[in-house]
Amino acid sequence: MDRLPIAERTSHPSWLAERWTKQFGKSAAEALCEWDQQPASTYVRVNQLHPQPLTPEEVLPLEPISFPGFFRADTLPREWLASGRCYAQDPSTVIACDLLAPQPGETILDACAAPGGKSAYLAQKMQNQGRILTCDSVPRRLQRMQQNLERLNVTIAENRQVDWTKPLPPIWKGVQVDRILLDAPCSNTGVMRRRVDVRWRLDPEVFVEMAQLQTKILSTLSPLLKSGGSLVYSTCSLDREENEDIIASFLVAHPEFKLVETRSSLPWRDGFDGAFAALLLKS
Repeated sequence: MDRLPIAERTSHPSWLAERWTKQFGKSAAEALCEWDQQPASTYVRVNQLHPQPLTPEEVLPLEPISFPGFFRADTLPREWLASGRCYAQDPSTVIACDLLAPQPGETILDACAAPGGKSAYLAQKMQNQGRILTCDSVPRRLQRMQQNLERLNVTIAENRQVDWTKPLPPIWKGVQVDRILLDAPCSNTGVMRRRVDVRWRLDPEVFVEMAQLQTKILSTLSPLLKSGGSLVYSTCSLDREENEDIIASFLVAHPEFKLVETRSSLPWRDGFDGAFAALLLKS
């Protein structure tokens, strides 16, 4: 069995294993393919916005991890989830939020916010003070996000339906925000362990299509950011074409922005879902 090519041994398309080998090297690509075959761990984030936050004694049965406020849960704490005392969320999802570093009283635009996990974490960091414009293009996703945010006691979110690939409607004219989080639509290559069908739905053209979409959304959002404001671009993709290359081309087209920092989560290195985040500052 071990003599089989890694793509066959781990049930991945050959072209994808080859792509990862070219980008990360043979050993890392093999480790990533092996990672995708393992059962995904369940993590929960303690919700500090709940009127009765979980106490240290209550969370003792859960396994603490390197991300503060996050725990690995072998068994889902369904009662706590239903009441909003915690939220099921992979720790890699908050890398972008921490990089954005929102402050109480600010106005934040969470451009592709559904289902609301990142927005709720932003609200927690802001101590429920300020405004978060939580946006999505699909009504049913907005409805689900509204339910999640209410359950998590987020009181500063304002849900708005908007398609960032189209010209902005009049309601956005003159809007200027302090910070923008763009968790962009992507190939999902960093979360294949959770979404086992993704590997067979992808083809090389998807990365080209995603890059065009991501570039379009970034360009549409850029005028909404105040001078001196911060924008974090993030994905759950592992692919340079959707991450570093997007940022590089955006900076050429938008010299008013500069790259401050990038962070990433690589599954075979960090033990969590794959994620990428880049912090941009507007002059």
